[in-house]
Amino acid sequence: MNKNIEKHIIVDNPEYLKHEYLDRGCSGVCYITKDGHVYKEFNPILVEYYFLCEFTKIKNDSVVFPNELVYLNSRDKENLIGCTLDYIDGTLYKDLDHSNINIMDYIKAADKVEKDLKELSIKNSVQVDDIHPANLIYTPNKEFKIIDTDLYVITFSESPYFIYKSNLREWNNMILTILGRTFPFDSSKLNNLFDLCIFNGKERASILLYELLSHMEVMTSEPIVTVKDFEDNLKLIKKYNI
Repeated sequence: MNKNIEKHIIVDNPEYLKHEYLDRGCSGVCYITKDGHVYKEFNPILVEYYFLCEFTKIKNDSVVFPNELVYLNSRDKENLIGCTLDYIDGTLYKDLDHSNINIMDYIKAADKVEKDLKELSIKNSVQVDDIHPANLIYTPNKEFKIIDTDLYVITFSESPYFIYKSNLREWNNMILTILGRTFPFDSSKLNNLFDLCIFNGKERASILLYELLSHMEVMTSEPIVTVKDFEDNLKLIKKYNI
């Protein structure tokens, strides 16, 4: 296939792609196909054709992009009706049981996403958006996968470093929700790291989480094994306990 042409399929009836209903979001409705993939039928008002075409050419370990665009009857822009994607086995972040997740696995999974976001920013100039608990999956392989990416954009008006900072800030604000209302901490180093993560996108959340874990382990004799253990011990390092 010509590298300048997006990966696509043309159908005369999309109903055969709708084997089982999966979910609904603002940009479309998702179904499981008979071969175990996902078919997403778009809300045509919201999606951007050029970006979707480019997304079919991108492969990223942590960010799930369309495999193929789906057209009805002919490959014309106005006949774009959806896309196919890989089905990601796992649990949505919003449904995770934090008592069953090892904190170091959580940190390593976050680190992997941060490296993949850097590649996506530098190599592909993709600006991510709206990473939240309903579009982040934790897999049985102890990895995070970001889904619902069809509203992302490609921008060449900003430097790759600026794009990466913006993407990292978006990610950090999601994955650091486990901190709750703990800030400020009893350490100026940790407070500075927090600021760099949340407000500037100049530091990675995984680094802050590891530093917080190390700081807490010095202050308690109890093992901090799970994400819930981590959350429960945050009170040890909160500057003001009100």
